[in-house]
Amino acid sequence: MRITCGKCQAVYCISERVIGSAGRIVKCAKCTHTWMVTTPSTSFAAHKTHYDYKVNLPVLFKPALPHYFKIIPITLALIIIFVGLIFFSEKLINLQPAKIIYEKCGIYSTKGLLLNDFVIDTHENEIAVNGFITNSSDEDKIVPDIRYILLNNNKEVIFRYTKPSSKEAIKANQTLPISAKITNVKAKAEYLQLDIGNKLELLLR
Repeated sequence: MRITCGKCQAVYCISERVIGSAGRIVKCAKCTHTWMVTTPSTSFAAHKTHYDYKVNLPVLFKPALPHYFKIIPITLALIIIFVGLIFFSEKLINLQPAKIIYEKCGIYSTKGLLLNDFVIDTHENEIAVNGFITNSSDEDKIVPDIRYILLNNNKEVIFRYTKPSSKEAIKANQTLPISAKITNVKAKAEYLQLDIGNKLELLLR
């Protein structure tokens, strides 16, 4: 069958089999105009159109995918990479150059670091905390972030503070004294919760 572009009048010969019984959207190879083409009411078997295969055929139109179809695979890949970096951070954290990248993000190994001999002194609205961090491993470690959480009698959080890492090193099998002073505690604190870790560890706890 012959079809004609309604914009530039270019004529094409195309098989009814390609168009199909439901019709098809085609695009002019000359001016890129698109239009809907349908076959005659007679069946393809009853009326077979002969055409020259050497004649240029119009480009079959393929609807463009929505933009989010292109973004979804990239987003999923980034999520998989991010989750992998989190769950395998303990193994990657000591490998170069991953170690440098992790440390710049505040993520470093805290394996073997322990809190010891903490003493808490309270005076009116002020709480003083003193104790030690022990490095029980055979490697030097970076002083971790220290999180202080005060709880009332109902175990509700009334104060939360995280002291950032000083980036100071704790030698293998050595102990480092630490201290903190919490002031202006308005509610009555009954419990003190201490935790140490890198930024990712404290975030996930």
